[in-house]
Amino acid sequence: MGEAVASGWTAAKRQLAAELRAFPGRWNVALRCLLACAIVIVVSQALQVPFLAVSLFVVFFATQANLVLTRLVGLLMFVGITLAVAAAVLLAKFTFGYPAWRIVAVAALLFGCLFLMRASRIGPVFYVVAVVITAVQGYFDLIPDAEWVVRAILWAWIAAVYPLMVCVLINALLLPVEPLQQLKAEVQRQLAQVEAALARAAGERSETPDPDRADFSRGVLAVQKLLRFAWMRDAAFRGDRARHLALAAGLSSLREQALHVQPARDAAEAASMAALRAAVRRLDACIQAETPFDLHGIAVESGRDTVRPPLAPMWRTLRALAERDAPSAPVADEAKSGLLAADAYANPVYVQFALKTVLAMMLCYLFYAGADWTGLHTVMMTCLIVAQPSLGASSRKIRLRVIGALIGGTLALLLTVFVLPRLDTIVGLLLISLPVLAASAYLAAGSERISYAGMQIMFTFSLAILGDFSASDDLAGIRDRLIGIGLGITVSYLVHVMLWPEPEGQPLVQQIGALLKRIAALIGDRSGAGPLAGPAASTQAWAALGACEETLARVAFEPGWQQAEGEREGMILRLQDLIAQAREILIEAGTVRRSLDARADELDASRRDTLASAQAGVAARLQRYADELSAGGDLFLALPLDEAPRMPPAIMADDAYGTAQRHLYRLAARVQDLTTASARTDASHPHSEAAYP
Repeated sequence: MGEAVASGWTAAKRQLAAELRAFPGRWNVALRCLLACAIVIVVSQALQVPFLAVSLFVVFFATQANLVLTRLVGLLMFVGITLAVAAAVLLAKFTFGYPAWRIVAVAALLFGCLFLMRASRIGPVFYVVAVVITAVQGYFDLIPDAEWVVRAILWAWIAAVYPLMVCVLINALLLPVEPLQQLKAEVQRQLAQVEAALARAAGERSETPDPDRADFSRGVLAVQKLLRFAWMRDAAFRGDRARHLALAAGLSSLREQALHVQPARDAAEAASMAALRAAVRRLDACIQAETPFDLHGIAVESGRDTVRPPLAPMWRTLRALAERDAPSAPVADEAKSGLLAADAYANPVYVQFALKTVLAMMLCYLFYAGADWTGLHTVMMTCLIVAQPSLGASSRKIRLRVIGALIGGTLALLLTVFVLPRLDTIVGLLLISLPVLAASAYLAAGSERISYAGMQIMFTFSLAILGDFSASDDLAGIRDRLIGIGLGITVSYLVHVMLWPEPEGQPLVQQIGALLKRIAALIGDRSGAGPLAGPAASTQAWAALGACEETLARVAFEPGWQQAEGEREGMILRLQDLIAQAREILIEAGTVRRSLDARADELDASRRDTLASAQAGVAARLQRYADELSAGGDLFLALPLDEAPRMPPAIMADDAYGTAQRHLYRLAARVQDLTTASARTDASHPHSEAAYP
């Protein structure tokens, strides 16, 4: 027991260190956010614009990784805030003085917003509308005069909209981050890893880490995402989509082959690696300069006897990129889907989510209104914020909100007691506020596993320290907000766990089954169209793998009190193992495909048919496993070992047939281990790596 606890703490510390580690662009986002916060604090304090905490929340929400995202989020927030304020004004006009009708109207508006948040493509707009309506709902209980309620609502619109303008100006003028710059930086990082792998194989030292298998899917998806942002930003850049997709496919191919680079056998192979490194550096330079890529002046290896895998497929990929870097046919735009999800009216999950979230919010409202405890106004907002599409996501949001509220509240309490009584200028206010906001912005710029904690630290701290235009020693407000957060979390958690819970364990099994079907299709595809062909299919497989990894991260946060002791841990470990094996099979599938394509002209028809038959057998076994996994949902599904695909007799030759056969054996071993739920790698295993020729 003690060892398990110690191991858990070690893993938690390792994960926390990884989340706090700086990565390219993180400090830039934090600095832009901090600069916008400083400007907003000065403007709001000087002009006495109320709701400063809301203004800072908008700054944190609108400051994104690049200019395109910031403008897009800013536009969506402007539309959402304006719609919400218009709805709130109408609410005040027709329901002020009629509390019962007002509560019914608020509940109906929140239900509609929460439903559309889940069922529409512009869900963030309706989320913003719900947040604003929840915030202004408290004005009706605090302000007895209708005119002053309307004034407060309009001031809330100003306090929320002008920070959007500040964010857009800072992101566009002072510290702009273009998606094309981010794309080039990401490509440069990945190509540097490829060059580092070649350098180490040639016996040289390199400070750059090798390509990481666990990070492979994130790298593929990062390039695709940044490409889309760059196309959105520049119409001229978007016109060359075919070339960009070919470069992305070539980069993925080079990274896959770099995972299998082995030490050089002799001086000739070391020279080939040196030439490959020069070609990779030139590819990086051409991408940075946006010029056509060529191999002029580089000793390109073409001899079959001197180049062994994975060098031969790498050379073939580079030659294909050099030949492809010419005008090509345009790529058709992706078909646009409708505003609502395809199952918006058929899937009951959307309605259930809206109902249970509104129920939790109304229960909390009845409590603090009945108790006449207006200081608990954060309770309804908490119910809205922690309401997520799944139990795991809600549990993670709850933990981050609790941690952020405790840290922000503690800092505010200490400063209120020991520092605020000695301050009387805005300079002093900035001196105590900006360090906290800087730390919060740095956390908020991280991954979704930690970003909301930064947002919550900022918001709790700002409500206590920056809520008035003068120093306040009101400790009761800090206490009431923390109690409100705790109460909202408790009610929301109980409602979401007991009423139509949405665990993701079984849906994740379906996701893994769909992923394995995509991989099986890639294995069975023998179109032989070249190393840059079919980037969409490969990218879709990596996207499916990334989605499985994200879902698994949420499943790990789901409550396990309804399961037997040890059952939940076993399920998580098995899911992790399935995804890890799927990743390895996907990498090996790409290696087999490129190995066969690179030297296909050296194979006669008989050997090509033999390899194609074995490849089809491996794909069929994986397809069968995926079908049965999706249909039955059995995590420990195992196919009969005696039905494994027949493989051709192993040979030791280094020719094209022997090389392709060894890659195919390794792929078959991966598939066999997955489909038989076996971890054996000894020589008795019919397709174990120890049995490779």
